[in-house]
This record gives sequence, structure tokens and C-alpha cells, in this order.
Amino acid sequence: MLHVDDDPEFADLTGAFLERENGRFTVETSTSADGGLERIDTGRYDCIVSDYNMPGTDGLEFLQAVRDEYPDLPFVLFTGKGSEAVASGAIAAGVTDYLQKESGTEQYTLLANRIENAVRARREAKRASRTDELMRLTEFVGGTGGFELDVDTGDVTMTDGARRILNVPEQANPDFEDGLQYYHPDDREELRQTITRALQTGEQTSGTFRYQHPDGEAQLLDMTYTPVSADGDATVVRGAINDVTERREAEAAVDWHQAVIEHVPAGVYVLDAGYELRFADYRVDGLEGLSEQNWADRQLSYLAETDILSPGELERVREAVDRLVAGETDEVTVEVEPGRPASTDVAELGLRPLDAGTDEDLVLVTTRDVTEHKRREREILELKRQYETLVENLPNGAVFLFDTDCRYVRARGTELEAVGIPPDEIEGSTPHDLFPEETADELARYVTDALDGSGHTFTQTLGDETYRNRVVPVKTGADEITHAMALTQNVTDQTEHRAKLERQNRRLEEFTSIVSHDLRNPLTVAEGSLELAQETGESSHLSRAADAVGRSQTLVDDLLTLAREGEAVAEVGPVVLADVAEQSWRTAETPGATLDVDATQTIRADRSRLQQLFENLYRNAAEHSSGEVTVSVGATDGGFYVADTGPGIPESDREEVFEAGHSTVEEGTGFGLRIVEQIADAHGWAVGVTESERGGARFEFTGVGFADR
Repeated sequence: MLHVDDDPEFADLTGAFLERENGRFTVETSTSADGGLERIDTGRYDCIVSDYNMPGTDGLEFLQAVRDEYPDLPFVLFTGKGSEAVASGAIAAGVTDYLQKESGTEQYTLLANRIENAVRARREAKRASRTDELMRLTEFVGGTGGFELDVDTGDVTMTDGARRILNVPEQANPDFEDGLQYYHPDDREELRQTITRALQTGEQTSGTFRYQHPDGEAQLLDMTYTPVSADGDATVVRGAINDVTERREAEAAVDWHQAVIEHVPAGVYVLDAGYELRFADYRVDGLEGLSEQNWADRQLSYLAETDILSPGELERVREAVDRLVAGETDEVTVEVEPGRPASTDVAELGLRPLDAGTDEDLVLVTTRDVTEHKRREREILELKRQYETLVENLPNGAVFLFDTDCRYVRARGTELEAVGIPPDEIEGSTPHDLFPEETADELARYVTDALDGSGHTFTQTLGDETYRNRVVPVKTGADEITHAMALTQNVTDQTEHRAKLERQNRRLEEFTSIVSHDLRNPLTVAEGSLELAQETGESSHLSRAADAVGRSQTLVDDLLTLAREGEAVAEVGPVVLADVAEQSWRTAETPGATLDVDATQTIRADRSRLQQLFENLYRNAAEHSSGEVTVSVGATDGGFYVADTGPGIPESDREEVFEAGHSTVEEGTGFGLRIVEQIADAHGWAVGVTESERGGARFEFTGVGFADR
């Protein structure tokens, strides 16, 4: 096993306890993720245990690098930094287990168990067959589940999809004979024969069977069976199951117009006053050229007898014919909903008196399918209702409707009133008529995507205001996209508040990290060393415990300083840069170092906080230099700098040096430069790090205010 932790004392202590917990463990350690990767490439490990908060490459980045090369190698994140962000990131990267460091030595027992379980699970997974993995992949085929049946034992293994289709609980272990009772009695023998045929022929078979679980609806299932040979004899079948109930019902549905054609061939037909159907033809638009046909045996009541029209709708047609014959009206339109098959289709019957040159009272009837028209009417009304509901319930926002040409056809909302834009100035326009090119291009792109079926959420800034937008397709009942709808809301206040909370949360998370990781490690080392000293009587453990306690005290002091330096500066006044630089040198512990000050300027700063800034930079230079070092302080056009002649900071590490806890030396707490950055931020200054003239580190402060000389 490999344990990676930037604290070597803690790593060694953890290894000692793990090997004591389990005699089969052999623990090797590394103090960096990069070093850990090198060890993995050259060694053979059953499990990796890693800290999260490490300089350079952190635990999540280390995990991702391991997963790229070793996707199934057990990886336990053992960290003092416990947060949802770290946990979710670890899960997303494929962590095997996640354990937060605690006080006490009981945590090593728990860690040992987690490691053992992870290694065992990996070995068992390797023994699992590839076909089991393929079965799980059937979950991604729409509406399909996978299964495996051992014919000898009757045991059935199901994927989650199959369990959902068959209504089998996750914890249940289904048996073939038990499950057979839920199939239709007439289908059970056929199902058995289908399975037997697959085993005997060695070929895939299939069938469609009726199924009803007591807790579910009746279903129609398509099932396939593929034999799996074992030592030449097929005793197992694997296959797929698909619920085709809805598809078969849809195929069985008969369009009502076809029913009318089959039973009363009428698109244009004539009724007499006795409601007799005299003749009809649905093949032509008019009556000219119709051959004489005797339809006396076809009564209007036939429409009711065949359930094409309900009795109530039939009576409405009779009443309309009576009014026409009585001369009360010249034309009547009647809407009916056919009764067979059961549907919401709507037909429109047009009735008018027909002058046939005889004394008979005849009525000309035409039929027209108005289903689509009525559906569109309902959809438009529903769209209008939804639109108005959105407008009424979207504070500080507006709702826009776009047609397929990306033009606004509707615009409403309180935000339009707030910015003084009347809706009629928007409707009929395109985004490019209203907004700057970049803003319009982005909005038009998302509207086009919505018209193609894809929704988007995005944020845009107009002037000083920030807007959150959601663009979605608007579909009809037939799943046709007719419009795109955009909801926009002014979130300027929320954005500023969120940014403030995020800054506070980052600060809280930083302090939590310090307490949970940097402070807990030495305390845990001290506690564990004392326990080992009591068991073994070796004084070396006491020495390590004393060092850990001293380090804890230093961390507490720096933590208090870090907390205070997060506050805004209270007393800003003229400060002579050289005076503060030299005074800070006298109070900083910098043995073997020399100060060179070349600055006569007076700046505006909080003297006490500026002194802390210099002290931390001086100590940083001394801690990172193996021999004598010279520290220089000088003024620039925009502020001042502090440079040294030490080893410098690699360009790849310069963005990380201001992070709390980042240190490249064992004696450092990693908080000095973070304190420097916070003091600069409190003054409104910017700080950056480059290379000095003599190859060391140079910290430059800009945005500094100069006082009158």
C-alpha cells in the first residue's frame, strides 16, 4: 500500500498504526503527489491512500492522474479537509472511499477496514465476467432491461431496468417458477418452450408475452433469450426484456376516419327528411358526375348503431336537419366527437338545404376533420395561459416568445417597465435589432438551439445589470416545436450577494482547512507518538510528540494572525517606507540575513499591518535560503517591492504560493505569504511574484497610494 501525505511525521505514524492493525499490510510513504505517481509507475500497489490538501498537486488532481492510468486501482482519500465540494469532486473522479481524519487512534482501525474492503472488492470485481458488464449496459437501451436465467437452479439475475419493468424489488432474489405465475396462463407454456428451444438449438429465440404483477398494470413484453454455453452444455440463457405495451396499443388504435369510410363511405352525402342516407361519395369534392346509388338501407341511425356517433351527438345532427327542412336556417355547422374508437378527434359536419329539382326535402352534408384545428386552438390557449402565469410569477423579470424566424412575437414583464421599454417596441424585432452584436449573437444562438430542441441557461450583463436567462423550446401536443420561450430575470442584487457569500465561504473554508488539516496533523502525531511511547518506552516518540506540540502552537499563532488580517484596515495614514522596513527587520527572526533598503517614499498605509507584511516576507526569505541571504526593499512607480537572493520560486508555483498552508519547507506553516496577500487586499493593493535580479524571489505591490512629501 502507498500512503501519500505532505506531512512526513503523520505519514510515518499512519503507516506504523496500519501495519499494527493488519499484519498483511506493508505501507510505503510519499510526501507529494508527484512522488506518489513515480512510485506507482515503478512499484505494484494494491491500494493508494492520499491526503487532499497538499502543495502543488492536491489529492483530487492526484486521484484523476491515477484514474487516467489505473482506472480500477483502489484509492482512499484520507483527509482533514471535509467538505461537500471535495467529496463530490472525489466521487466524480472515481474515488473508492472517502475518510475524514479525526482525533484519536481509532481512526486507523477504520482506515484499515476501508483499505481491506476496497482491495477485496477490486479482486472480486476482477473475477466478474465481461458478460455481466454487458448486461448492465442494456439499461441504456430505452425501456430495456437485462436478465440471466440458470435453468438448472431457476435462479434469475436482473438488471435494474428489468426489475423496474417486472416490478421486482431491489432486495428480492427472484425465482423463475415464482415469477412465472405473473404471466398469462395461456402464455406460460409458450414461454417455457421458447427458453427450451434456445437451449436445444443454441440460437437466440424471442417471444411476446402478457404479464401482470399484482402491484402493477397489465403489460405486453417482448423477450429474447440467448443460450450461454458452459463446458459445451447450455444451461444458462441471457436476454433482454422490453415493455411494448404502449407501442402495441398505439398500433391497435384505428383512426376514426377510416372507421367512417369502412362503414359509411361519406365525405359528401345526402340525407332526406326521414334521415335516410340517399347517396354518398367521399372520393370527389362535388355532386356532379355521381352515379345513382341506392343507399335507402343506410339510415343516419346507422352511425349510432356502429358507435361512430354517440346518441347525444346523433340527436344534435337530427335537430340540425329538422331546422334546415323547416326553413329556419340556410346552413348549420355541427361539431361531433366520434365514439369509435375512443378518442378526442373532432369532426365538423356542414349541413345545408339541397335543391334537387324535386319536391323532396334533401340536406347536403359535408364532413371535415377539424381535429388538428381544435388541437391547435387548445395549444394556443394553453400556451397563452402558461405565458401569462410566467409573467405574473417572475419578479424583476420578463418573458419573451420567439417564432421560428427568431423574432419576438410576445414580450411582457415587470423588468420591461423598470427599464422603460414598451412591449410594442420589442415585438416584431430580432435580438440584433435591440442589443449589441456580441449580446445579440449569444441570445440568437440559444434561441436557434431551442427551436432545434435544446434548452440553455446563461447569464448576460447589460450595463450595470446582470440577467439570468433560460431559453427553452415550446412544443405542441404532437411534439412539434413552434416557438422558443426566453425567461430573463434581473439578478444583479442576488449576484452581488452571492459573490459576497462566496468570498465569506472561501474564507471560512480556508480556516476550516487550516484547523482540520494543518492543525489536526501535528496534534494527531503528538497523540499517536505518546501512545507509542507508553507502549514501547522509547524516548524518540516523546521527542516527536514535543516537536508536534510546538508546531501546533506556531500554527495557532499564525491562524489568529490570519483571521485578524482578513479585516479591512482601520487606520491609514502617511508612513515612511524605509522606517517601517527597517523596524520590521529588527523584530523578525532572520538569522544569517542582511537587509538593504533603497526607498525614501512615503506611502499611505496602516503602519502596524504593513510591519506584519514585511516581517512575514523577511521570514519567508530566511526559511527558504540554505545560507546567507540579502533582502532588498525598494520603491517603484506604482508601489514598492521586497526581493531576496534566495533560490526563488518556480514559475509553475507562483500562483499557489499565496494559498494557505502552501510551503516547500518542513519548518514552514505555509501561512506567511497568505497573510501578506490579505494585508495587501485589505489596503486595496495587488501583489505578484516574479524573479529578482539575482535569481531569488521578488514580491511587487502595486496600486499603492503615495502621501505628499
